[in-house]
Amino acid sequence: MIKCHLKTILKERNLTQKELCIMINARPSTICDLCNNNADYIKFPLLYDICNALNCGISDILTIK
Repeated sequence: MIKCHLKTILKERNLTQKELCIMINARPSTICDLCNNNADYIKFPLLYDICNALNCGISDILTIK
């Protein structure tokens, strides 16, 4: 199982899901699904944009359990 830690990272950085959406031009529903671990997949360009916007690596956002 792959777990997404985006919600935790946003909280640590005092950012909202909406602010991230604006930063990377993403749909709010997509970010919401990622934050709630309800996403079935994530496109590489979106993952790249999230990592760049948050100045973190993929392993900070996603882990395998």
